[in-house]
Amino acid sequence: MKKEIIFPCGDNLTAKADYGYAYGRHIKHIPIDGKGKPQIIEPCGACTKCDKIIHTGTYIDTETGEKRKYEDTFCIGYSQEYLDNKDKPTADYVDMDGSPSGKYIIEVILQSEDYRRVEYFEGNNENCSVLSLMDIGMYDLLEKNYSKEDKLYHLIMFNMQTGRVQDIDFENEDEVKDCIISVRLLKKDEDAA
Repeated sequence: MKKEIIFPCGDNLTAKADYGYAYGRHIKHIPIDGKGKPQIIEPCGACTKCDKIIHTGTYIDTETGEKRKYEDTFCIGYSQEYLDNKDKPTADYVDMDGSPSGKYIIEVILQSEDYRRVEYFEGNNENCSVLSLMDIGMYDLLEKNYSKEDKLYHLIMFNMQTGRVQDIDFENEDEVKDCIISVRLLKKDEDAA
């Protein structure tokens, strides 16, 4: 499944896979020790509009085996789904039976060490608790990302320290669910006004 990524400068790209809520575009690769050639993507290298993550990484030269340190800069773009929902307020009510009725959006944030993924589950509901709705959304996510061949769950997650995305493997459903750090029932658009 492809996903549209929008950068704060207005640029966008269509990712080949569903990278979740954020994607880091590598825009600078500068040698710290002076060895090697700097690589800068223009005009992104001089941009001041975008969110950037800068970190130092150690790379091994494939020809010599020598380790070299580089300062890498990633420009961070976000999915349209994340941009549409991230600032929505949390619903401050549910029905008497503890459930939302009608259309709903649930935001679930998963985090494993520095790796994060933000998922939005949408649906139409009556007489079903928020936790049940989240379980239904998580079931769909897990089913989509299960590899029968590897017997693992593969979730592409965003590293908040480096700006890179990586496929993180989980052995079972409980490992994935243990990474949930936040669940929010978002206000419906008609309620936010």
